Amino acid sequence: MPKPLSKSLILSIMLLAVAAMPVAAQSGDITPPLAQATSTAGFLLLLPLGLLLLSISALPNAETDAPQAAITALTVWGIAVLAYFFAGFAFEFGGVAVSNPHPDFAELYWNWSPLSPSFGPNWGFVGLRGWMLLGAATTPGVYDLFLRHAALLGAVTVLPALALFHRAKWWQLAIFGAVGGAVIYPLAGNWVWSGGWLANLGINLQMGHGFVDAGIALPLVIAGVTTLTALWVTKPAAPVEPESPEAEETPEPADTFPETPMPTAYLPVLSLLGLGLVLWSWAFAANGQHIPTATDLAIPRAALNGSLGAFAGLTVAALYSQFTTAQIDVLMTARGAIAGLAITVAGAALMLPWQAVLLGAIAGALLPPVVYFIDRRLGLDDTITAGAMLAVPGTLGWLAVGLVADGSTGGGWNGVTGNITLDFPAQLNAQLLGAAVVIGWTMLSAWGTLRALKNRRR
Repeated sequence: MPKPLSKSLILSIMLLAVAAMPVAAQSGDITPPLAQATSTAGFLLLLPLGLLLLSISALPNAETDAPQAAITALTVWGIAVLAYFFAGFAFEFGGVAVSNPHPDFAELYWNWSPLSPSFGPNWGFVGLRGWMLLGAATTPGVYDLFLRHAALLGAVTVLPALALFHRAKWWQLAIFGAVGGAVIYPLAGNWVWSGGWLANLGINLQMGHGFVDAGIALPLVIAGVTTLTALWVTKPAAPVEPESPEAEETPEPADTFPETPMPTAYLPVLSLLGLGLVLWSWAFAANGQHIPTATDLAIPRAALNGSLGAFAGLTVAALYSQFTTAQIDVLMTARGAIAGLAITVAGAALMLPWQAVLLGAIAGALLPPVVYFIDRRLGLDDTITAGAMLAVPGTLGWLAVGLVADGSTGGGWNGVTGNITLDFPAQLNAQLLGAAVVIGWTMLSAWGTLRALKNRRR
């Protein structure tokens, strides 16, 4: 591995981390709450940077591909942010004033719905104000919200870009990133975090508090599902081998479970640095400032539970690798921590600490068999394990909200009176429907975009 390149990459990440740190206010300064929140928004930029470092360390030819793959993914993220600036933000938060009365959002009141009001209030589908952050969107609160979601958008785009690094041309990655930033992520965000129709399932269909994601599971699940869809669409055709009458297949014994292959840990220092940045970013994402419709969040408990879930996933994954390979695998352990975080973040503010530990342990235990299933059974060659590390645990975390909410917080969430409780099966039904819609939308839109680009190449 070229040492200068690695040192330069690590130094660049450290400089970005320092640049993201808040500037301390002078004694006696009085600043509005949203202006204070802006000082922490930069820390969310560490989330996609951490996922990037962790993922490039797992590339099959990391020693030679890491620098070019990393800068390609960062460029795709930049294109996605520009697309989000021109159109995506308006699509996501152009109607947020319907659910959030803050003066900074007062003019963002147009959330279009294909249904008439006779079907119920707030069936919002897409926002239509705030284009290019002009006019109604020139407020500190809007700027802060944009920066936070530009960071979350990075988590959505860098992993598919890395997965397609050797499978797609540069212009295809650029267009795919633009579509992700303008349409795929913003529409899902509108439905969940901007008073859209999934958030209002509780008001319109009496499904608990509607679909609830009180953390950052949405971008993590979209990242994982988009990556799996991209690998599926670009999956190379299996070579046709001539039949040999002399060769006889030896069937695998039905009563044995094939050994789960452990991913090789390339560039372990980058893996651990990436993990550290992701965990660091969660401490600032736990405040819910990226969710303008959030109400009554237990922020310290959210930060704690996400961390507990991550360490539980880390521990179980480490023990599994020690048991199966006689040594602790760095990459598998780091991925276990991310999976543990992904499964807890949606309901981290709504559950007890022991529940977060249990969920994190489940995510760590599921990681190896899910990796095996995706790679061997589905044949998708997900070398960065976006599916097993993000999509599967993040989805399970959504469902867990309907099973573990203890009723101590979340009052008024999505406009429903009272705290978020174990309202079975109403809340679970909302989580099931919301998860199915977001995953289905992500798969369909990513598949359609990539198929169109693939056909265009021909």
